[in-house]
Amino acid sequence: MINKLTTTLIFLFFPLFIFSQYSNYERGYSKGWQEGYCYENKEIACIPPTSPQPPLPTIEESSNSFKDGYLKGFQHGLAEPNSTPGYASTNDRNRYKYPEEVYKPDINQLALQVLSNRSRTSGRSSYAQRKDWVYGQAYPRLKRFDRVEKKLFKKGQKEDRRNRKKLKNKEIESLSSLTNGWYKSYIKIRTSFGKKKENFWFEKFVQVHNGKLINYIGRGDVIFPIVAFNKTYDGFQITPRFPDGNEEQKWVIKIIDSQPTTDLIEFDEPQHVMFYVTSDNGGGEVQVFIKGDVNRSSNIDKILYGRPSCDRSTGVAKMFLKPGKYEYFAYNKQSFWEGEIEVGNRCLSMQLTTN
Repeated sequence: MINKLTTTLIFLFFPLFIFSQYSNYERGYSKGWQEGYCYENKEIACIPPTSPQPPLPTIEESSNSFKDGYLKGFQHGLAEPNSTPGYASTNDRNRYKYPEEVYKPDINQLALQVLSNRSRTSGRSSYAQRKDWVYGQAYPRLKRFDRVEKKLFKKGQKEDRRNRKKLKNKEIESLSSLTNGWYKSYIKIRTSFGKKKENFWFEKFVQVHNGKLINYIGRGDVIFPIVAFNKTYDGFQITPRFPDGNEEQKWVIKIIDSQPTTDLIEFDEPQHVMFYVTSDNGGGEVQVFIKGDVNRSSNIDKILYGRPSCDRSTGVAKMFLKPGKYEYFAYNKQSFWEGEIEVGNRCLSMQLTTN
């Protein structure tokens, strides 16, 4: 009887013994390698192969560090043959050209961003408990986000009142009479806060070249090429092109100055940022919020089977930002994400992963 019991205990604990042979570094390497391998895959289901045998930790690395192993594994997995994301540009030689070079982020920083995008779920087991915990995390951040949005909305109301006075009884300049250069202009944008929706006139700049509107400096001081325009009863309707190739937005602008501005025009190139998910945690749609000089929010309403292409228009939380560091948070009914991203890649895709 004792021999049988001993044999049973050996078999019960044998798997635990085998599992314990893998260090935190090795487990991190395996996970990082698989996520690095799949990072560049787009629109297809990525099933990574078994990760190779991890190398021995270097002097600077620790065998007890999951993070050190993950960074090394991610770098090795990313080195496998993959495609590189592209971005939209315009062929009109007079319009602003998006640079040909593609920004290459630091691999370690990229891996840290992917690692930090794992959700926090509080360790609670039931659906209701996780939901309550997530809302407890999201609510105070949403309140702060709304306070900023409310201030921006009130600021927009004041600017709109000032600009309407400037525009009152002013004649709209004809493009054919304008010399080449940047002109102060006023753009009408539908703005909302909560249930309030109003049309505000904001002061911006547009570039005129040979009787055409060719570039527009928009929200956050980022530049967009204008691909089409036409005269309307209250100004010009313009169609800007966004970095993902989208040309659906149409805005009305007014130019009342007869001479180009002598001010130094400063602007940044628009950076295309997308958040996405590839697995369903049962929490439904994911709300994503970016905090910065100009707040941004969007939502993820689809599960993708791989990294989205730069021209993806659905299923991702998409934003256009100027280069810099931004804090973000995201949540659905079962997961909460929070972290920081550094925007400098023309097309940056960030996966929110669930535990």
